[in-house]
Amino acid sequence: MLSTACKTTSIIKIQILESSEVSLPRDIHEITIINRSLKTNLVTQNQDSGRPLPSNDSPHHSEVTNNCIQGLYDLLIASPFIDTVFYDSLLYYLGLSNDSTGKPLPLDWQDVEWVYAKTNTELLISLEDYDCSDTISQDIQYSFFHLFEDDIINRYYVAYLNVSPKAFWRIYDLTNKKIIDEYLYIDTIQWERSDKESSKALKQLPEKKNAILEAAYWAGYGYGKRIVPFWLDVDRFYYKSGSKEIKQAGKEVLKDNWTGAVQIWKKLAYGKKKSLAAKASLNMALASEIEDQLEIALEWAAKSYLMLKRSSSKKYVLLLQERVKEKRKLLSR
Repeated sequence: MLSTACKTTSIIKIQILESSEVSLPRDIHEITIINRSLKTNLVTQNQDSGRPLPSNDSPHHSEVTNNCIQGLYDLLIASPFIDTVFYDSLLYYLGLSNDSTGKPLPLDWQDVEWVYAKTNTELLISLEDYDCSDTISQDIQYSFFHLFEDDIINRYYVAYLNVSPKAFWRIYDLTNKKIIDEYLYIDTIQWERSDKESSKALKQLPEKKNAILEAAYWAGYGYGKRIVPFWLDVDRFYYKSGSKEIKQAGKEVLKDNWTGAVQIWKKLAYGKKKSLAAKASLNMALASEIEDQLEIALEWAAKSYLMLKRSSSKKYVLLLQERVKEKRKLLSR
């Protein structure tokens, strides 16, 4: 948790569990990932010239797709709902063929059973196809400012590198013999650099190979957010002034002594001073949210708002109401 201060409140970063779009079976905690995107190399097109990039600018396709799978792996392994993620690049030779539209055909269930026999996992996530394109562009921009009696105009160049990955995924459920998800993940990552000279702006862009590999990683990581709940950093605030006691509680937070801070806030929350009790109650809501006690946090936040009807308290009440709903959905999956 990271805390930054202003006059009466401090902003703190906490982690919350964000729900996913796709629901995986609740009883499955072990997953295998395979790579079926088999190409000899990754060749991207430069939009300005329309020519394939030189081979030394493009990493090998297997390196790119492995980076994509690494991004997915890192997101999955960080989820509290997944115990084991198995990835063996030797499994990727399971053949791939396309239908008349160019869409990769699903695996035969015999192949899925073969993977299960090798890994003893009942859920298979397959990177079925991967491609990406890149563009380099540049434009001229101007900045204006007034100095003494003169208007100063500065001209500078802005160079852009865009990498657009497309990763096609399928999730196979061996137990129920069905495909849980079939999804084409599309994204664009942009790098931007500026300089007074055109050539220097272009030189400051990252190497194209590194950019392609980084974009692939985030394509896998981004897909992971679709299929499992993930930890998300969010900002919250707490009151740190209003009395000697609440100031002391703020110092305890900075020392990461939340137990000490809660003892002070709870006492103040039941005190006779209305505005101080409202502040302490809101702080108690934050402490409860950090412990993932969302319904208790909602009660404290509502108590604070009823005592002192501030818009910030109302927003927190509404936010916690949504979090309580989301948690119930998550637990019912």
